[in-house]
Amino acid sequence: MEPTIDAVPIAPPIEPFWRLALRLALDAAAFVVLAALFVAVPLGAVWLASAAARGLEATSASIEGARQAFAGMTFNVQMTSFFAAGAVGYLAVIAAILAVARARRGADWRAYIAWAPFRFEWIYGAVAVAAVVWGAAIGSVIEYLHPEAKQWVTFPKGPVGVVATVALAVFIGPLCEELIFRGWLFTALRSRLGALATIAATAVLFACAHWESTHLYALAVFPIGLMLGYIRQRSGSMRASFAFHAIYNFAGWILAALAGR
Repeated sequence: MEPTIDAVPIAPPIEPFWRLALRLALDAAAFVVLAALFVAVPLGAVWLASAAARGLEATSASIEGARQAFAGMTFNVQMTSFFAAGAVGYLAVIAAILAVARARRGADWRAYIAWAPFRFEWIYGAVAVAAVVWGAAIGSVIEYLHPEAKQWVTFPKGPVGVVATVALAVFIGPLCEELIFRGWLFTALRSRLGALATIAATAVLFACAHWESTHLYALAVFPIGLMLGYIRQRSGSMRASFAFHAIYNFAGWILAALAGR
């Protein structure tokens, strides 16, 4: 029950914007540190165990041998390894975000990242179709202006490569990005900003995260960020934007596979 004075509910205090910015900065720093630890600690433990069992020199030689062996692998094997390593990195970030959410809100951690059920609406399907059409169209424009764009993303082939690609591009990657942009960040900004401002701000940051040398890809991703923000706002759930993001990436992967990439 809300505290009252003469039966008039007292509104909860609004967090000052500077405090919100400080909290977001501290959270972001915690994400980076924890994700690095989640990756470095197991790798460090393996290295120490190997050094203790085989000696430092033998362990260093094994690492160098593995590096040379990787350099001599086929491009497809290298890409598969790259996607697998990317999946591990994303999983570390996901774990870090969940750990910070739990530390911030305890049992109510789901509210911190808008992890809530949602009801499907036809408008979500319409937006998804529009996003796929936009992605295919703007992708063709970018490739026309920059033919080298065809080589920006090359998916690994073979069963293992397909599994690594789908795991990273369709599930793990979208989940991590949605936890960051439409979960943690959107929820925090929405507490102080209006819906349109929050959608626009998160879309801009989402586009910046996809920045590359021509700047065109970031511009192409910006409308997708707006669509994701709209779905997040309408549904009240990050799970809805994650489902949209996963479908969009899956459609993009199918189109790329049909193009022979």
